[in-house]
Order: sequence, then structure tokens, then C-alpha cells
Amino acid sequence: MIFIDSMDEGDFLADLKTQRAVVISLMIVGEAASGVLADYPAFAQSHATVRWRSICGTRNRIAHGYFDIDLHVVQPC
Repeated sequence: MIFIDSMDEGDFLADLKTQRAVVISLMIVGEAASGVLADYPAFAQSHATVRWRSICGTRNRIAHGYFDIDLHVVQPC
């Protein structure tokens, strides 16, 4: 992800703006994946190697108030 290409984990964990940018970006990608599943199921099926539901689940965990986001896990994404 462009926000963290040049960062190591320590830099990421010390930079609140970058953390928020990454988390919001993950939410946007998750919302888009949800839209693909809902509106373009044939496309999703033809790209079955994409973990659509997992992407949507990540978005849901972030968006619905699970305030225990493990930034050590987010950073390598």
C-alpha cells in the first residue's frame, strides 16, 4: 500500500495519520468488495481466487466498532 511502502512497523505504529489512512483505505476496499458481491456476482465468481468475503469481513470488523484493531496485523497488508 502506497502509504506504508517505505515504513517499517515501528514507523507505522508511531504515525497516527498513516494508521488512519491505511484503516480507512481497507474500509473502502471492503465496501467495494461488498458492492462487487452484491451487484456483480458473475464477476466475483469469475475471480474466485479473490477472498471477497474475507475482504468484506475486514471492513465490517473495522466499521462496526470493534475498537481492538491490531495494527501489527494491519501494517503488513
